[in-house]
This record gives sequence, structure tokens and C-alpha cells, in this order.
Amino acid sequence: MTKKKEAKLAQPVNAYARKRSHQDAWQRTRHEAYNPVTEAVVRRRIEGDIQRLRTEAGLQTYIGGGAARIANTAGRLVYVVCHAAGHHGLGETPEARILAGTANALADLAESPASLERQRGAVISGLAAIDRLMPELSTWALAAGALQLDQLLASTAGMGTADVRRALKGLK
Repeated sequence: MTKKKEAKLAQPVNAYARKRSHQDAWQRTRHEAYNPVTEAVVRRRIEGDIQRLRTEAGLQTYIGGGAARIANTAGRLVYVVCHAAGHHGLGETPEARILAGTANALADLAESPASLERQRGAVISGLAAIDRLMPELSTWALAAGALQLDQLLASTAGMGTADVRRALKGLK
């Protein structure tokens, strides 16, 4: 048997098997690249930041009166979760569609702070959709969303609803 045929027979048969063999190889050598204690500390810090953002957005939305602050905190949370949902392929779920609507409501709120009471329901439903999506999202995907948000906010264009829709599709 030739070496090409041997190599072909040694490779996994389907896409799932290839993915699984790659993941297993990564798990075997993971300790060489990462310190598990450092990874746990970083993961905990990211999860704490997301939880604080969720709490602040919820409090501002339910009892806060500042439209600009609601648009800021809820908008940040919506983008980060949309980015993570797009990363996991959840951009076509009902929760993702609710988040796209919430992004529109937040954009209207940022343009017209007087529309706070009209938009509050949409923002509340978006926060509920975030709560339903969070168990399906990885900490690292949320961190990637937060980094992408920082890059968008640092750019001259800023962030808009089109960026949220691109994030839901998994595009940059």
C-alpha cells in the first residue's frame, strides 16, 4: 500500500470525526499552551463582567429613567450577546430576532430619549431573550464579542444596528 493510501485511511471519515479528532488532540496538549489556573481566573473575570453588565442593564431598564444610560448599557450587552450567538450559529433563533428588534428600539431610544416609555417593553423583552440565550453561549465567545465591541466603539463609525445584524450572522 502506498503512503498516500495509508494516510488517507488514517484520517477520520466524516466532518464530525475530523472535528472530534482535532478537539481530542487539543485536549491532550492543552496544558502545554495554557495554565489552567490562569484560564479559570480569566474565565471568572469575564463572567463577572458580563453578569455586572446584565445586572446594570436590567436595573436601568426596569427602574431607571435615563434613556442614554439604558441605551448605552443595554446596547453593549445586546451587541456582546449577539456576537456570541452568531459565533455559535444561533443567529436565526427567535431569541436572536428579538435581540435584533431590541437593537432597533435602542437606536430609536438613543435618537429620541423622549420615547423611553414606548421602547421600554422592547428592551425588557430583549433582556429576557438574553437570559434565555446565555446558557448556550461560551465565555470565550462573549469575551470575543466584548473585544469586537471595544474595537467598534473606538472606530470613527461607532456601532449601529447594522453591526448587530452582522454579529448575529457571525460576520465581522
